[in-house]
Amino acid sequence: QKDYEAAAKIFEEIHRDEPGNFFAANHLALSLAELAPEKRTRAAQLAEVNARQYPRASDAVATLGWVYMKLGRLDEAERALQAATSGGQVSSDTAYYVASVLKAREKPEQARDLLKNALATEGPFVNRADAQKLFDELAKAAEKKD
Repeated sequence: QKDYEAAAKIFEEIHRDEPGNFFAANHLALSLAELAPEKRTRAAQLAEVNARQYPRASDAVATLGWVYMKLGRLDEAERALQAATSGGQVSSDTAYYVASVLKAREKPEQARDLLKNALATEGPFVNRADAQKLFDELAKAAEKKD
């Protein structure tokens, strides 16, 4: 619902009560990454801990990549997202994160192709509306270019 402040409060409470709860820590990091820049430092700390504790969990590593993206740390974001996608199975949300980095790296065609495939999939996709918006923006820019 994009109410990141409320989500952060809920996940913070769960994380406080259950510090080992991966889901709560991961979603707290994602929520904090969408808030003011000073909150993103904590998001990075949480995501880094999760990625170290669960290095084979693509969600943990993808979250780290997204948080780095939100911090403007594109090299680190790209490395984390490459690791998150190295297993072959890529969630639609992870594809959106990768496409966002590709756009920032001025690789709009690759970003658009990735988003097109992600948007064509069924199932849970938290960032579907944002992915569609980014896809439309990239498609429009491609049309102007032609």
